[in-house]
Amino acid sequence: KYTLIESNYLRAQQAFQDRDYRIAIDVAKMVQARAPEVLAEAGKLQLEDKLKIARQNIDTLKLNDADKYAPTFLSEAESRLEDAKTAFGKEEYELVKSLHKEVRDKIDLANERLRVHASDQIRDADNAIKDAEDASALLYSGEILQRAQELRDDSQKLLDNKHYRDSILQAQNTITKAQEAKTAAIKRKAELSLIDAEKYISAAVGDGAQLYATE
Repeated sequence: KYTLIESNYLRAQQAFQDRDYRIAIDVAKMVQARAPEVLAEAGKLQLEDKLKIARQNIDTLKLNDADKYAPTFLSEAESRLEDAKTAFGKEEYELVKSLHKEVRDKIDLANERLRVHASDQIRDADNAIKDAEDASALLYSGEILQRAQELRDDSQKLLDNKHYRDSILQAQNTITKAQEAKTAAIKRKAELSLIDAEKYISAAVGDGAQLYATE
């Protein structure tokens, strides 16, 4: 239909340039007569595309574990989308537009819930890193702590790119690695304390032995 309209429009232009005004007028009228039909068809196709995109967005939500972190919004989005498809089949296009808006709203709410949860996980990861630093991990388990920081940075990048599921997982990996760094630091400090204690005891024993030998 679009090609036919465009073809006739170009035909009318050419007729006008050729000063064949009667043909130009007749073809122009034909184009005008078909315009509402074409516009209606275009609107229908646009709605159909919007529903397809909504389906893709819902699938993306599922990949990001929305069924775990935003189950209500996900369920409502899917329900509204099915209603919209039914209305589309009945050619109730105004209803489709209204339902599609509701679908979009639910998708946006689900995405926001995922974003907030991922942000919360990153904040917990930051706290875990700080706990490790407070335990002197920078001094005693620096490589492990550095890896934790790298994981944290990856988590932030994933969040920025809206890969919420992977961001959450990486933040959780950060927490695990930071806790590992903290444990390693505490262990190393304990080992060094024991070494110092042994040296002190050995020195004390040596001093005592020297005293007895003198007497």
